[in-house]
Amino acid sequence: MLPRWAFGNWFSRYFPYSDADYRTTVLPAFRENKVPLDVLVVDTDFKSPNNWNGWAWNPAYFPDPKGFLDWAREQGLVVSLNIHPSIHVDDPRYAEVKSKLGYDLPTTSCLFGPCHVFDFSRPDQLAAYFDLHKPFEEQGPILWWLDSCCDASFASADGISADAFIDAQYAARTEAQGRRGFSWNRSGSGFTVYGHTAVYPAGPWSDHRYDIDTTMDTVSTWDMLAFASYYTVRRASIGMPYESHDIGAHNYYQDGNHLPPDLYARWIQLGAFQPILRLHSNHGYRAPWDYPDPAKASATAFMQLREALVPYTYTLGRQAYDTGLPMARGMYLNYPEYDDAYKYGTQYLFGDDLLVAPVTTPGTENVPTQVWFPPGTWTDLFTGQSYTGPAVRTITTDLSTMPVFQRGGGILPTRTDYVDHAGAKPLDQVTLDVATGATGSFRLYEDAGEGLAYRTGEFAWTSLSVEPAGTLTIAAREGTFPGAVGERSWLVQYHDVDRAPAAVTVDGHRLPAQDWSYDGDTRTITVHAGKLPTNAGHTIAYTATG
Repeated sequence: MLPRWAFGNWFSRYFPYSDADYRTTVLPAFRENKVPLDVLVVDTDFKSPNNWNGWAWNPAYFPDPKGFLDWAREQGLVVSLNIHPSIHVDDPRYAEVKSKLGYDLPTTSCLFGPCHVFDFSRPDQLAAYFDLHKPFEEQGPILWWLDSCCDASFASADGISADAFIDAQYAARTEAQGRRGFSWNRSGSGFTVYGHTAVYPAGPWSDHRYDIDTTMDTVSTWDMLAFASYYTVRRASIGMPYESHDIGAHNYYQDGNHLPPDLYARWIQLGAFQPILRLHSNHGYRAPWDYPDPAKASATAFMQLREALVPYTYTLGRQAYDTGLPMARGMYLNYPEYDDAYKYGTQYLFGDDLLVAPVTTPGTENVPTQVWFPPGTWTDLFTGQSYTGPAVRTITTDLSTMPVFQRGGGILPTRTDYVDHAGAKPLDQVTLDVATGATGSFRLYEDAGEGLAYRTGEFAWTSLSVEPAGTLTIAAREGTFPGAVGERSWLVQYHDVDRAPAAVTVDGHRLPAQDWSYDGDTRTITVHAGKLPTNAGHTIAYTATG
């Protein structure tokens, strides 16, 4: 079970940022442009004496590391530090390692010079490796980015994939600190080191339990954007629910390291409906304000939407934890009897009730995307247009929209109020997008967002259900946890409604006209149901006109 903040927005850039840069430039830009931010990833340049596999802060960039970590925590940010699992031969801290082991580690060639490498399957070497982390962890909680792509540490024991094994150790280490343990790493890698070969396919025995898998150092093209969507679904189908891409892709060296604006906007749209949204690049520009409108406006809106989706995505994370069902689901998981469920490889279900078909071709106006609709009614989340399946349709979009459709009977909970980060305030304002015309249900999951108490019953579910005629039932919350709200404001948006209702009621009481409205263009009824106690059930309904 990932922490709640993991489902917000991540910012990463392979660039030598300093403490001052993050405080005075990077975060202020997010705040001023109303783009939420949850995770601040500090790439490899922070390290000293070697910026690839050194094991101390570089004082030129971070003169007060503890102050930096304290500041980030006060801003609601989780800090991730990039590490490579080796140690440079000239690193002063290697003396500590050798003293603890009583012998020298082997030496090999790493990306930026000779380095000593570890055998993770040897307990003494594993302990010495993790001892290198302690001075950093004493300054504050850290999410370690185990960037294991380019160094040669290994696990010599038979039957062990080095990546899978070290992922498990990072997870256990974090849990021992009272936090939710997982590793952010590549998975399924293989090594041939000192005559030992360990090559295993992805997810051989533990990657699916411990890993946010990451596809790294990709080149930004339209083909790569399409493949990223395809890849997420296939990884999900082998038990890897939390795929993470470099959103925007890592490498693009034209136009001053700016992507074409339409390609950039479509990458952000994809990220908004992926398990993890993590901006990243090789010195390139990936923040919304680095681009002109309409790409800037689109990226800003979709990163705001991503944060608003946290109640939904966090629930999907709990579903993955409980059942193994991935967040991004191949169409064939729900509709295995339909040939088209296997043909349209870049579209997927995000949960059971959202169909996502990322745009993977250039253009800013009337860009066509072919979408296969399964049986039932599917309503465009942005335009209100409905489609009936099974059928293939061509959907056109500009940069302000993407093909995302809600199944008839589907209920989508999102955060109503804007927040700078997922933990900014309790979830006391929720919007429910309800696709009418069919029976449906959803269970909203909540807990403290971090820590391990969810394993011992500190969590809550709120059951939501809708009938074909539009009667929505919000059940009393089951369970509780520290920080659970006693009242919640509900904003309900009924979609796929052909005409304005005669009346709207909440718990049998007729709402005054100023508390609801009807938009004929999007065929949507909007109901401000007001603040209601969470320990009681409620019913919201509308009466159709003749």
